[in-house]
Amino acid sequence: MAKLKELFVDPVVVKDGRWVDYLCGVKLRVARFGNDAHSAFLREAYAPHRKETREGKLDPAVATEIGRRGVAQYVLRDWSGLEDDDGQPLKYSAEKALELFAHPKLADLYAFVVEAARHEDAYREAALEDARKN
Repeated sequence: MAKLKELFVDPVVVKDGRWVDYLCGVKLRVARFGNDAHSAFLREAYAPHRKETREGKLDPAVATEIGRRGVAQYVLRDWSGLEDDDGQPLKYSAEKALELFAHPKLADLYAFVVEAARHEDAYREAALEDARKN
């Protein structure tokens, strides 16, 4: 049995993100996949493609582009520990995230962000409180 409060999610973290470890000391702040802003973006972005989507004829490149844009703008919220090739800190922006998501050698970055954002239990208040204690 679970107490009701164990099911609560933290709405601020759902929207603004939680910090997760990536690779080589890089940390990513990841909001929950399907948060309100992300869902609204997807509805609007897919609206012109409803017919193709219903018929299973949506160009996969279009779906990939919509997915990446939505994650870059509304799911990946920040990063730390990431430098450019000159060793300068790389400032987060949705545009830079989109650029990195499209880089063929960084496909794992996008996949990681999506996976972390879909880990629903990580946004529960109880899990967040346990993480803060450690």
